[in-house]
Amino acid sequence: MDDARFVAGFAHALEHAGGYAPDEARRVAATLLPEMMSYDPTRPASFPANGRTLTDDAGDAFLAILTNGKVTEDGVEAHNDLLAEFPYLGPPHSMPSPRRTSYVTGVELAVDGGRNELNRRD
Repeated sequence: MDDARFVAGFAHALEHAGGYAPDEARRVAATLLPEMMSYDPTRPASFPANGRTLTDDAGDAFLAILTNGKVTEDGVEAHNDLLAEFPYLGPPHSMPSPRRTSYVTGVELAVDGGRNELNRRD
């Protein structure tokens, strides 16, 4: 797949959502693409270096990258109620957390218990 065609669009989003400088946004976008996770079964799983465990909070990691560290959590905790057999994850989170809004360099990021909205404020 030709990931270079997606870098410019992703970099543009990083500039506006995270306040990245254009060159840094392109570097980060090129690092994150292609969007695949490598995993070496001979090493322990650890996000982002080697796959990810069921208790890693990938949503928080994505927000931190998207917003250049200005928003670091989405208000939805990673699962810690693992089951011994499939499907391994416990029941879905029962109640969304209260709506919180963060303002990041002209962008409103509303976090509503797992339903995130990213709105440009002009």
